[in-house]
Amino acid sequence: MQDYRPLAANITVTKAELAARLGVTRGRVSQWLAAGLPVGPDGRVPLLAALDWVLATLDGGRAAATRRAAAAWRDETIFLATATEAVSAVLAEVPVAVALAAAEVGIGRAEAERLGNMTLLFMGTEAAEQLRAAGAPEPLLPHPEAWRAGVNWASLFGADGRSRVAGALRAATALAERGEG
Repeated sequence: MQDYRPLAANITVTKAELAARLGVTRGRVSQWLAAGLPVGPDGRVPLLAALDWVLATLDGGRAAATRRAAAAWRDETIFLATATEAVSAVLAEVPVAVALAAAEVGIGRAEAERLGNMTLLFMGTEAAEQLRAAGAPEPLLPHPEAWRAGVNWASLFGADGRSRVAGALRAATALAERGEG
C-alpha cells in the first residue's frame, strides 16, 4: 500500500484553525507549542506533524476527545492527499486524450496541442478549486512539454501537421460492428 503521508506533509494550518478543529482553545495550542508542538518558521502549523504530536503526546481522559478529533482529521488529510494524487494522475492523461480525439476528427497538430493545453488548464483550475474547498493540497499539473512527450505525434500527424488518422476510429468501429474487423 502506498504511503500518501508525504503528499500531505506540506499542508499547514493556523494555530486558530488547529484549535477550532480539535475543540480546544488557542491558549491550549500555545501551551502545546511551548511543550514541543511543531510550528513552521512562518508561524503556521504543519498539519500532519501536529496531529501526530497530539496523538503521541496527549493522554488521559480529558484528552480523549481531542485525540479522536486528531485521528479523524489525520485520516481525512491523508485521504485528501490521496484524492489529489489521483486527480493529478487523471489530469496528466486528459490532454493526451484530447490530442488523440483531435487527430481522429481531422484537427491539425498545432490546434490539437492548443486544445490539450487549454483543456488541461480549465480542468486543472476547476479541480484545484474543488480540492482547495475540501482542504486538500493543489493537484500537480503536467507541464505542456511533459504531456506532449506522451503522444506519438508522428503516428497521428504528418510533417505538414495534418491528421493521418482522421476517421480511422469510426472506420474501424464500423468494420467491427459489421463483423469485418
